Amino acid sequence: RTALGIQMARQSRSKDYETRFRFPLFGMAAAAAGLLLVAGIILWRQLRTNQVEVDLAQAYAQRRTIAMRFEGAPWGTPVPATRASSSSAENAALLDALALIAHGLTAHPSDARLLDQRGRARLLAGEIEEATQDLQRAHDLAPSASAIATDLASALFERGELFGSDPDRRRAIEILDQVLAHETKNPVALFNRAIAYERLHMYTQAAADWEAYLRADSHGAWAGEVRKRLQSVKE
Repeated sequence: RTALGIQMARQSRSKDYETRFRFPLFGMAAAAAGLLLVAGIILWRQLRTNQVEVDLAQAYAQRRTIAMRFEGAPWGTPVPATRASSSSAENAALLDALALIAHGLTAHPSDARLLDQRGRARLLAGEIEEATQDLQRAHDLAPSASAIATDLASALFERGELFGSDPDRRRAIEILDQVLAHETKNPVALFNRAIAYERLHMYTQAAADWEAYLRADSHGAWAGEVRKRLQSVKE
């Protein structure tokens, strides 16, 4: 009886150890798998976002249908603003970007960065009103994001160009004023505000922004365009 009692006690302790250690290990494995899944989703979203940025930059350089700049976009030769709906169909990089953005917004319709990217894409495609709506919503969601504010200013300026609306052009300047109040040497904001000043015939202010731009960035293709614009303003 004593031997039987000892054996039963050992079996009970063995089962107790299995219960105590098996479930914590299972929980740890499940938690690790969950973390890996979350990390994978985050990495995939980041890679997709980066690809959209690359596609939009390429589309801008290939067919620069607007005078103003996007953050991170390389210089491109300005083309006549035809506002033709075929402009997006002629640009494979723009189509690729729009497809990725649409997929992202299906899952995350209130993502400010995705809305900003779609606004940029629509600007390049000549869809000015739709771009303005996207960028206004993105700005409402992320009011402190300077790149989004700058893009909204570009959309308002382009709407002003399309409809001959000085109030839209002035609103674009007001938004860029706010960006430059915090980032005094922001080259994209300086470049874009100078263009808006030019269109409002505020040549003294435009020249001041062009000169401030060249103090911050005096080399490269953008600086070359700025020098030409500055000379034109002075004349």
